Amino acid sequence: MSEATVFESRLNNLEQDNRRLKLALGSLLLVLAVASCAGAMIPEQTQDIVQAREFRLIDANDTVLVAINDEGFSYFDEIGRVSWSLSHGEIIAIMADDARK
Repeated sequence: MSEATVFESRLNNLEQDNRRLKLALGSLLLVLAVASCAGAMIPEQTQDIVQAREFRLIDANDTVLVAINDEGFSYFDEIGRVSWSLSHGEIIAIMADDARK
């Protein structure tokens, strides 16, 4: 092999490696750009406002402990009876255990 042929062969290999490097780097940049755009399009998981007609706080046994609705605010005992409540238009309506007996 002549010196020119060896030089030309090495030059072709370098140019091919350069093209591969450019393709790999371009692909990496494209993937990073798409990933950052996709992350920006995902809505936040945290809500600023929760809207509902009624809100119930329940325990592990599905017993309602607290209910907030358009009638007011009610707190329940362990067996599901209203322990006390606060209704719209009332100051406070309290039903204690002593009053039930």
